[in-house]
Amino acid sequence: MPYSNIWVQVEDFTGNIVSLAGGDNGLYHVDDLPPGAYKTVYFYLGASAVTTQPQSHTVKVYEGYP
Repeated sequence: MPYSNIWVQVEDFTGNIVSLAGGDNGLYHVDDLPPGAYKTVYFYLGASAVTTQPQSHTVKVYEGYP
């Protein structure tokens, strides 16, 4: 069964150094995927400084607009 109307979202950044950059809104519409298929999604991230402190974010995949 194919997956339809797939969306990928990156959010919940912690650590205050890494964040979305370049006007990227953190949301990408993949569209439809047949069984076993994959698609690479990129987000534009930036760092405001060099750090050794942990940074994290969450990537979520939705079937339908989030």
